[in-house]
Amino acid sequence: MSLQESNSVSVSKDEIDRQKMYKNAGKHEDMRRRRTECSVEIRKQKRGDAMMKRRNLETDGCETGDESQTEGAEPKVNWSLNQVYKCLTNNPTLPQLRDAFESLRRNLSKDKNPPIDEVIRMNLVEAMVRGLSVEDPKVQFESAWGLTNIVSGTTEQTRHAIEKGCIPPLLQLSISTEYKLAEQAAWALANITGDNAEFRDMMLKHNCLHVVEHLTQNLNSLSNEFVRTIAWWYSNLCRHKKSRLSSDVLRRLAPGLCHLIEYNDEAVQQDSCWALSYMTDGPDEYMQIARDAGCIDKVVLFLDMAMKKSKFSSVAPAVRVLGNFTSGADELTQVVVDSGCIQRQLPHLLTSRNTNILKESTWLESTWLVSNIFAGTKEQIQVALDANLLPLVLKVFAVGDARSQEEAHWAIYNLTSGGTPSQTLKLLEGSGLNDINEGLQHTPKVDVLKNMLDALKNVLNHVAYTYNDRLPAVLEAFEASDLTEFIESCQNHDNEDVYKMAYDIVSNFFCDEDDADFFEENKENDAAPQGGFSF
Repeated sequence: MSLQESNSVSVSKDEIDRQKMYKNAGKHEDMRRRRTECSVEIRKQKRGDAMMKRRNLETDGCETGDESQTEGAEPKVNWSLNQVYKCLTNNPTLPQLRDAFESLRRNLSKDKNPPIDEVIRMNLVEAMVRGLSVEDPKVQFESAWGLTNIVSGTTEQTRHAIEKGCIPPLLQLSISTEYKLAEQAAWALANITGDNAEFRDMMLKHNCLHVVEHLTQNLNSLSNEFVRTIAWWYSNLCRHKKSRLSSDVLRRLAPGLCHLIEYNDEAVQQDSCWALSYMTDGPDEYMQIARDAGCIDKVVLFLDMAMKKSKFSSVAPAVRVLGNFTSGADELTQVVVDSGCIQRQLPHLLTSRNTNILKESTWLESTWLVSNIFAGTKEQIQVALDANLLPLVLKVFAVGDARSQEEAHWAIYNLTSGGTPSQTLKLLEGSGLNDINEGLQHTPKVDVLKNMLDALKNVLNHVAYTYNDRLPAVLEAFEASDLTEFIESCQNHDNEDVYKMAYDIVSNFFCDEDDADFFEENKENDAAPQGGFSF
């Protein structure tokens, strides 16, 4: 083979207020937005970790093909790029081809600063693409390995390999009966798929789904490492949110993901759960596809296994899948409720004692899930209350990290907005008010503060209108927890909305007759309007 052969629409406040009168009105869009915000960092971290471990670095003894591993084997070749180029441009023999592509792969497998751009400049990427079609497993394997490391680089480096025609031969080799070769080809394809949605769509046009389905149907004949690559390939197919997969594609992927989640390997199960979390991070139709494929029960079983083994790094994607379902329509939320995870796993997740970083991640995902349950039907809210999740969420609001605290405040707000009076008043039990006050002392976000003031007003309104005889005792509890003092201090807040909300609560519930007269005399036109229930 010779290289010389080729040279918005706004919504009024009145409409928003009216919308609140209807159960879960606007819930779907709100939860979807908040899920996107809270998941960005974790998704970026996962993406970074995946790309780091998907460059195939050279390790001792990691050779395949016809190479002998016995004592006395010939030394490994390690030509320079110039030597490789010279060989390939001078009608090499098969043994020379093997040495050239092995040396090229070794150069690209350097731990630091692999010479990808130099390889591109010397037109050696095209040589590797041609090497994929040489009828020799050793040459094909070394070419696939070298291309894997090319497409683990930048988008432009990956694009160069695509333009040289690497996708079709890699797809063909990925179903080879030479399993090491097939695995390496699949690895390269997974790298390409994970780069961006454009490249993923190119893969789909080349019918990569047929290959993925074929491999998934033959897991028993593949090594653990190969199956891990397949699971990671699935996650890359599903991960590109800005350009979603069609429903038809997802229907073909979902059964394979369910199969992979059952595979007895933690890394496979974890990447499969990540793939499923990306798949269900969209319209309700996408979640229904996963539901119809039977994925949820398998996710819950995996979550249970991961918790029993204290594999907390595997928990986040499973909880994300369940959280996605609870952010959808009530019938999708009910799928999670019926799975039993609210009673079995969530209490443990919210009280996890693992490392600080993993604890924050677990709290964030779990609290977000609970906030979605509290935005559901009254029956769904009751299941969460019966599982004793409210005190745990309140504790997260009191002492959790900033992001987990923000999710916890949504749970509290949703409960007071959509729960029955008796459900809402569960906030008054135990150390509930003290936890709320503690969390409010270090709440930097104005939106969180406004929602919490609204939630407290909802609680007081529930008591005043439904359990009026208990109002004096509730007001005393507010005083004892220092919440009254905090609300009064909010009347001096720089934000006008915060001031108005605090003023409204104080003037309605925490002033005697003389104070009331004073408020009436000094009330300005911009004073907060009197409110009722925030249903």
